[in-house]
Amino acid sequence: MQIVLDIVAVALAYVIGSVPIGLLIVKIVTGKDIRQIESGRTGGTNAMRAAGFWAGFATAML
Repeated sequence: MQIVLDIVAVALAYVIGSVPIGLLIVKIVTGKDIRQIESGRTGGTNAMRAAGFWAGFATAML
């Protein structure tokens, strides 16, 4: 049973890690596509450039 829980935990971690949080936050806050702004990456720094400090901070923390 432990192996099943381990496999589920790994699969869940993969799915959560593959969500582009920066893209979602900037899209919700400003409606802009972060991939078209500055460097084109979806990380915290570019989110801050596109939508302000708190969007960048939230992206970095999540």
